[in-house]
Amino acid sequence: MTPHRHWFNTYTPNHTPIQLANNQIIYSVGLGSVRFQPVINGKPGRLLEFERVLHVPDLRNNLLSVLYLTRAKSYIVTIQHDQIFFKHNGALLFTAAINSNNAASINGQVVPMTQFSGMVSTCPLDLTLWHRRFAHLNHGDVKKLIQEDLVKGIVVKSKDLPDPICEPCIAGKQHRSNVSKLASHHASGLLELVHSDVHGPLPVQTQHGYHYWITFIDDHSRHWAVMPLKKKSDAFAAFKHFKAYAENQLNLKIKATRDDKGGEYMPREWDQFCNSEGIHRQHTIRAEPHQNGVAERANRTLVEGITTMLNEAHLPATFWWDAVAAFVHVHNRSPTSAVQGKTPFELWHKSKPDVSHFRVFGCTSYVHVKKDLRRQLESHTQKCVFLGYPAHFKGWTFWNPITCKEVITDSAQFDERVFPGNSRTPVDLQVPSPPETSDPIEQVGVESNSDDDDTVPLPPLPDSPATPTMPPPQNSPPPVTPVTPAHPSTKRERSPSDLPPESPKKPKVQSSAPEWRPRSRPLTSFRDALINPLMDYPGRRIPRPAPEIHPAPQPAPVSETEPVQVQQSDEEDRDELDLMSEDEMQAEALMFTGLMDFGANAGLEDQYIAFEDAFDYVLKSTNHFQHVFSAEVRKQYGPEPYQWKDIRGRPDAHLWEQAAMEEFISLVENGTFTPVRLPSDRKTIGCRWVFKLKRKADGSVDRYKARLVAKGFSQHPGLEFSQVFAPTAKWAALRAILALAALEDLELYSIDISTAFLNGDLDHDVYMDQPEGFEEYYGAGFVLKLVKAIYGLKQAGRQWHKKLDSVLKGMGFTLVRCDNSIWVYRREDVRIIIPVYVDDMTIAAKSKDQYLFVKEELEKHFKLHDLGPTSFLLGVRVERDRSKRLLSLSQRQYIIDILERFEMSNCTTVTTPLPDGHRLSKAMAPKDAEEIAFMKTVPYRQLVGALMYLAVATRPDISYAVGVLARFSSNPGPGHWKAAKHLCRYLQGTKDMKLTYAPDPYAPELFTTFSDADHGGDEDNRRSTSGMVVKMGTGAISWASRLQTIVTLSTTEAEYISAVQSGQEIIWLRNLLSEFGYEFTGPSTLYVDNQSALAVARNPEHHGRMKHLDLRHYWLRDVVEAGDIDIKYLPTKSMPADIMTKALGRLKVVEMRGMLGLYD
Repeated sequence: MTPHRHWFNTYTPNHTPIQLANNQIIYSVGLGSVRFQPVINGKPGRLLEFERVLHVPDLRNNLLSVLYLTRAKSYIVTIQHDQIFFKHNGALLFTAAINSNNAASINGQVVPMTQFSGMVSTCPLDLTLWHRRFAHLNHGDVKKLIQEDLVKGIVVKSKDLPDPICEPCIAGKQHRSNVSKLASHHASGLLELVHSDVHGPLPVQTQHGYHYWITFIDDHSRHWAVMPLKKKSDAFAAFKHFKAYAENQLNLKIKATRDDKGGEYMPREWDQFCNSEGIHRQHTIRAEPHQNGVAERANRTLVEGITTMLNEAHLPATFWWDAVAAFVHVHNRSPTSAVQGKTPFELWHKSKPDVSHFRVFGCTSYVHVKKDLRRQLESHTQKCVFLGYPAHFKGWTFWNPITCKEVITDSAQFDERVFPGNSRTPVDLQVPSPPETSDPIEQVGVESNSDDDDTVPLPPLPDSPATPTMPPPQNSPPPVTPVTPAHPSTKRERSPSDLPPESPKKPKVQSSAPEWRPRSRPLTSFRDALINPLMDYPGRRIPRPAPEIHPAPQPAPVSETEPVQVQQSDEEDRDELDLMSEDEMQAEALMFTGLMDFGANAGLEDQYIAFEDAFDYVLKSTNHFQHVFSAEVRKQYGPEPYQWKDIRGRPDAHLWEQAAMEEFISLVENGTFTPVRLPSDRKTIGCRWVFKLKRKADGSVDRYKARLVAKGFSQHPGLEFSQVFAPTAKWAALRAILALAALEDLELYSIDISTAFLNGDLDHDVYMDQPEGFEEYYGAGFVLKLVKAIYGLKQAGRQWHKKLDSVLKGMGFTLVRCDNSIWVYRREDVRIIIPVYVDDMTIAAKSKDQYLFVKEELEKHFKLHDLGPTSFLLGVRVERDRSKRLLSLSQRQYIIDILERFEMSNCTTVTTPLPDGHRLSKAMAPKDAEEIAFMKTVPYRQLVGALMYLAVATRPDISYAVGVLARFSSNPGPGHWKAAKHLCRYLQGTKDMKLTYAPDPYAPELFTTFSDADHGGDEDNRRSTSGMVVKMGTGAISWASRLQTIVTLSTTEAEYISAVQSGQEIIWLRNLLSEFGYEFTGPSTLYVDNQSALAVARNPEHHGRMKHLDLRHYWLRDVVEAGDIDIKYLPTKSMPADIMTKALGRLKVVEMRGMLGLYD
């Protein structure tokens, strides 16, 4: 196996899974033979050719299977000292040298396939390849291009018939039959009639914030021009840009336009402009979209085409504009039935197009790095993704997933079989539209065809950073961004990190009674928000003037005349390709070998990723990921800033500022507060920013999150709040719901309520200071009067819970009395369960339709973020195999974070949570000044606190160990610290453990409970430890390891008290499941491993031993007699609760983990 494609002498496609030593699965992409020149005793040997060599791009090293040579090829292998000898039929063919790491390398060198460097295609040049190169143009038109000699550069070397089934075409173009409407008129000259339509909003925005596109189609030539829009109101500016471009290129005037009379086409300025220019405007009749069929059909063709291209390229939908630009470039050079004998390009430019530069969109590309831009012995190529054809250069556009930048060059090689994009979600860019009486096909008077529409991508409207903008006041027209042509750059960054220049301040205006009023200009950046606030008023303080804002640079109009060779200076060329620091270059090298940390924080050092996964990972890791921070940088700044002033100086400062800006805009739009003068008899409470990196299930960074939190600790009871209690779902209830989802194959979906606490209405007056970084927003002398709850207020959680409860009850849900953070909907055979943890909502239902019903109803009341099928819940990764009805929970990333936080990432592993039989006591506390000083430097309490969440959520095997360690938090000693580190070493070796739920054929009941106790196990007070485990299916849903509150005088007494505590959990679960709609016709089983305790629970036996017990402990006897609980005996060796009461040995720990449902 080898990662080097250019070594192969013969080559055929191949897809074989390969499991590495770290259990990672990678795949081969080809199979062939490699020629090798061995060196034996310093002299060249006979030239060899290794057959059946796998091409594995993600492999780090070359590998040779000695076992295959001996078994399949009859080689005789001999090892002598540091040499390996390979003989075949008595002849020594090659040797290998063994290094100090006991790895061997063959003596000699590979003879690479020299002609590979000149290859431009790895696929046969047949009709199928040209079909894909032409953005999946239909095969008939591809043949037409060749037969009628419409273009230059098409070379076909294979006569094989094309495959009639093309899956990307089906994915992007399949639709129901059209309603035919024939054409009766066709424009006789260029620009006599221009069709236009706006399409969108698209399901996702581009990296630059575009949501729409607008098409301009010349009726005579069917030449397309397309421009991206951030909002529909930009359509007028786009039309003026197109008019200037088209009339200048053709030296003609636009005579008439046709549109659908949408609101974006009807501003007064547009009519006035057309009247002044002598342009006749035509509009379609209401509900008759076919009258603008040319533009309507063009949009449909565009959507189908780019959906096809993105699906084949495995690129996320955020690349839709790159696909549009490439598709338009190709489509203008393709035939259309509306134009006979020529392409739109030829009619528009008066010359036949050359298509020899066409390549398959999204394919793997090897971009050449010039000699002056690389060091000696460095790679001559960068592996990129092909994105299209730049309008101003003779070359291609590529996306470099390492630098997150686009590169334009004419030196590249293409592998048109391999697509490095890693998005496995099918792309669907269809925009829902109102029902119509017929499909929008073709206007009356113009012939219709799927290829009627061709487009040149025009330059986008001026860019601004992808930052949310402040909403303009109602009843005011949105501003139109001016179009200023400028020369394009040779590269474009998808991460708009640069903020626009500041704008001039208004002079200070004095007023005796300041009032604030909305400002019409929307904000475009964090700095702009501070200088040009949404709310402006007389008397506002202006700190300092700022330079004038200049329009963002914009590419010049597209000209499709023959491209010219671009001459770049050395400095420009270096800026294009030499994009990385030394740390980033090292990171790039690691990325290609599958050992890359793409985290912009200290929490991702152990996240290894191969190149095929890196493309999608880079795009989604952070908000426009740009930096690969070194370990020193991550250690200096930490993963998250603690307060606002910590942002300054960080490499990711602009991302945190962006997050704060989004939060502040959300609060303003939600009407959370109003600026007022502080009453003389009131005081304000403070506020602060809380910053958090939101992660995905695999530990990668999803987004930067900033939250404005009130300092509720300074609130006055009775004046600013009254009651504050708000419930949250218990982990046992959450796990029970997840286990039910596995056993019954329920649908599980997650929803995040955006700014949940802000939905709660306040019933007390609360005044808050202006937040840091935004003090100039309303000016001095103003404070914020809270209208709605905000995070940090003492009553915020309660007010949100009351609001959510009223909404869900209005939908027919019932609040579960056993857990007031769970709601259930029961109607006949419909059962929907919704557990809520603050603002994280999980919906469990029988079908997806039931989930959609709940989601649609909730959207009427709250702003939601649909997270899709549940994969991450409260820091826990959720994985499902629905074919086996299996669901597993894990916290691998959380363990990694803990180990790194406490500097144990590279610790050795152990096999038990605590040493076998090990007991901790207060006698291990510090005994002298040296030990006291040492323990002051040790983060014992922080470590135990971090481990506690792990023990509560998914790791019952460490519950006892964490409980024991927590007993000594007030005065830990070196022995306690050593035990805590021992537990960390255990987690290092078991971080891949998953708590798994699946049907258990040997469990006749819905759930089963186990109880155990360790009599007198605490050496300080001789109290016993109770252990309890409740299983549903194969996994534990509830567990506990608790020190009993009294000293028991016998094992029987200790076991009986533990059984009482377990019985309480049983009754709670029976009540909970009953409210879910499950019926219990018999008792629930409780297993104990002590016959005496079992007898006491059933009958008043052993009176002499038990007569002193408190009367409340005899409750268990009552519920057993009532038939709710059935106590049975279970031998200790089969008791899963045993691990909850004491430290066990290695074999016992492994056995107990299996009983609890923990598997790796």
